[in-house]
Amino acid sequence: MAKIFSEDAYCLGLLYSYLFAGKKKVLKDDLDAFYNTIEKNLKNTDEFDLYATVWHDDDPCIYYPSEGKNGEIYYVLYSNFDVERAESKYIGCLSTQVLIATQQENALNCLGLQMKNGHISKKSNYHVGIVSAPTFMSQFISKLKNGELKIETCPQVEVGPELTEEYIIEQLESYQKLLESGIIDEATKEEQGPVKKLVPNNKKIITINFNNS
Repeated sequence: MAKIFSEDAYCLGLLYSYLFAGKKKVLKDDLDAFYNTIEKNLKNTDEFDLYATVWHDDDPCIYYPSEGKNGEIYYVLYSNFDVERAESKYIGCLSTQVLIATQQENALNCLGLQMKNGHISKKSNYHVGIVSAPTFMSQFISKLKNGELKIETCPQVEVGPELTEEYIIEQLESYQKLLESGIIDEATKEEQGPVKKLVPNNKKIITINFNNS
């Protein structure tokens, strides 16, 4: 038996996104993941009346569906929805047990949110330069495949047969995982590892650190 109504979970997810990240629309897939995660967090509870609403079924919905460019479905908050009334229904009536389940890290992650110092906030985005790590990786790999970059080495670095396109992609993917882990955000300065230089055809030098671990 479900512990929370899926429709209420959608509204709650939209409210969290609006209140803590300023977003007025959320992918339905993300809201589905949010709902399923709440249910998973509550699966071992024995209570059947964990959640109750104070509004009647004929109360107006606070969102409408909208289709994106690639056919994806978003749920979008109405511009004139009653924020205080929605908070009263979808947050104020939650039992402590359900409230905790909705604010666990795995649930908040579905909405791009995090719990930090006891407060919900937008999840931090780590960047490489002025672009995000995934964008950087995509651009880098594309340039590498198109021959726009050639690989040279610093004098102090000995290059072995492992320095291939597959090796570079693997290192970049490992770096992306490291960024997403949050370790860099908390770590102090560490000794810089071996350095490889990437030289574009226009002779400008780009330097990237590779971690062999």
